[in-house]
Amino acid sequence: MDESGSMAGTPLANTKTAMKSVLKTLGPKDRFTVLSFSSSVSMWKNTMQIASPLNIEDASSYIDARTSGGGTNINNALVEGLEILEEYGSSDRTPMLIFMTDGKATAGVVESNSILLNVANANSMGARVFVFGLGTEIDQPLLNNLGDQNEGGTTFVFDSEDLEEAMNLYYKFFTSQIDNAISWSWPYVDASGWGIIITASKAVTVNGTLLGVVGADLTLSSLIGTLDDLQPSDNGYNFIFDSGGITVIHPSFTDLPVGDWQEEEVRVPISSLESSSYSFNALVDKVNLGIPSSGVVVYGTEKHVVAMAPIGETSMNLASVAPILEFLDPTTIQELKELSNSALLWLSGCIFVGAVISVVLLMKFKEDFQ
Repeated sequence: MDESGSMAGTPLANTKTAMKSVLKTLGPKDRFTVLSFSSSVSMWKNTMQIASPLNIEDASSYIDARTSGGGTNINNALVEGLEILEEYGSSDRTPMLIFMTDGKATAGVVESNSILLNVANANSMGARVFVFGLGTEIDQPLLNNLGDQNEGGTTFVFDSEDLEEAMNLYYKFFTSQIDNAISWSWPYVDASGWGIIITASKAVTVNGTLLGVVGADLTLSSLIGTLDDLQPSDNGYNFIFDSGGITVIHPSFTDLPVGDWQEEEVRVPISSLESSSYSFNALVDKVNLGIPSSGVVVYGTEKHVVAMAPIGETSMNLASVAPILEFLDPTTIQELKELSNSALLWLSGCIFVGAVISVVLLMKFKEDFQ
């Protein structure tokens, strides 16, 4: 987003509104960051962040805090944005960059062909660039070429008050990319008094046209009950967490009354509820790559078997935890107990014999000891 001196007043205010409306279209599977530019480039974060409610709220605060001033460094803004996509993007997500400006390049590289060449070189991952030119003092040929050569598009908004409506260019493309996967929200406190709930939603499309979204609210307690029915062993349990390491469903959530949550969404890092050991984190890293994983993790003084697997096309993972002894058959457990008892008897015998020998030696060499 452009925050140069010419953006003062209505252009910057409307840009902020449009940018924040874009953030609201993002979901847990998306990653994002926000850059603002004038003579130089500023960043909310210099890496791609998970589109969690907390991050979206923080990025919105960053947008609200921007003030106008300085020149217009179009080249660096685009190149630095594309470099972040290149370094932190992933092959399973469509890379996109939304660019808003109301002027011509007046700082840094200002020659149009040089800017186009630099952007082409930086866009090696094929990111789609959506350009929004605000007002009448813009470099229309440059902005048109930026959209065309990067498989996005360009929209000119001569009256900046129409910017939000002009965002349809982005929304139409965005809805054309919708798949048929069900999206799940983070747990949150229901305003109607149902306690902590999770919303499942699915886009309804006909011939690529978005008609609407169908949704269903599920109470957290019912979902935890469903996981309990699938528990791996007598003392085992299941939980669900997302690819950002945030807990979605966990048995411990039932122990906390709704009033204890200070924020609307319930966001608890899984590392604060489960093991934070290297072996546990290695399983998490593997399942986040879409690879089912399992291993032995030490919880306190006990070893547990932990198994994890991605859940369909969602950004969530299912995990099961159970004490390692519960995975052994009764015969094996009995043999281990008998072996343990034999070892204890043998050890006790050794201690007894050693004590007798000590007494005999003591009596035999009593005078020497005295």
